[in-house]
Amino acid sequence: MNKKCCDVRFKIVMTDINMPLKDGWDLTYEVISLHKKRNQFKKDYKELSVVGISAGITADCASKVKNSGMKSIYAKPMQS
Repeated sequence: MNKKCCDVRFKIVMTDINMPLKDGWDLTYEVISLHKKRNQFKKDYKELSVVGISAGITADCASKVKNSGMKSIYAKPMQS
């Protein structure tokens, strides 16, 4: 069975913050906006959670997390 990405419901998206063509902040804003636009009128609408990962978390990351709509950010490498 072939499915398009839009046919699958994701609960969480993880993204790196520093990518070559688009940073994680812009990606998060666009993904959340698209998700809301496509799903806001559905009875079972649930907010999408986006989590960022980065090797270089700076002091201004907290405001960028909030402004982009990201739920949280984690430093890498992650350890258990």
